[in-house]
Amino acid sequence: MKPFDTIYRAQKNKSVKPSQKPEKYWPYFYKSLQIVLSVWIVTVMAIFSYPWLDYWVKSLVKQQTANRLQTTADILGMVSEDSVVGSQSTVSEAQFYLKSAKVDIYAPIIEGIDEEALKNGIGHHPDSVWPDQEGNVVLAGHNFDLDVENEYGKVFISLRLVEINDEVIIEYQGKKYIYQVFKKETVKPDDTTLFRESDEWLLTFYTCDPPYTDWKRLVVQAKLIKIE
Repeated sequence: MKPFDTIYRAQKNKSVKPSQKPEKYWPYFYKSLQIVLSVWIVTVMAIFSYPWLDYWVKSLVKQQTANRLQTTADILGMVSEDSVVGSQSTVSEAQFYLKSAKVDIYAPIIEGIDEEALKNGIGHHPDSVWPDQEGNVVLAGHNFDLDVENEYGKVFISLRLVEINDEVIIEYQGKKYIYQVFKKETVKPDDTTLFRESDEWLLTFYTCDPPYTDWKRLVVQAKLIKIE
């Protein structure tokens, strides 16, 4: 009976299943968490990058359109300022000109500082004087606008490079008013100290700062030194 008993016990032992270890769900949890975080990060990046991508695509299309128009005009022999995309089409009150070793700004000055006015040039504060009057001429301009259709969206992007003693010219009613920069300052958005009326012949122009934000204002002031 021993051989039979031995075989029976061996078969009985085989029929007993080893104890199973409980499944571990942590690896699946971590993988799910990684997927969710990845999707979230991609979504956030897409939201923030969309305006820049849209601006880049529109800029590329606009440049290609301008190149095609320029080529066609050259072929027809009818090149003119009005045939090039982005040419000035708005009659302005005055012209702003600042040229130095680091800065080259030339743009029309438009009455008003709302978005519509700033699409057509540098905005003149309606409550401030014009260059032919004693007081403070106050101007505003964009430093960066993601609207690719606004050719003056970056008119003041180089304002940080303006230095003391740089000269600014405003052409107004047939005369040139020449100013010299004496102050450059960054102020809070609600600080209007530099925009106040003055009994001097001043020019104050500003933009948002740092570029691409509206956290502060970069303000430049200049004094009238001569009229031509």
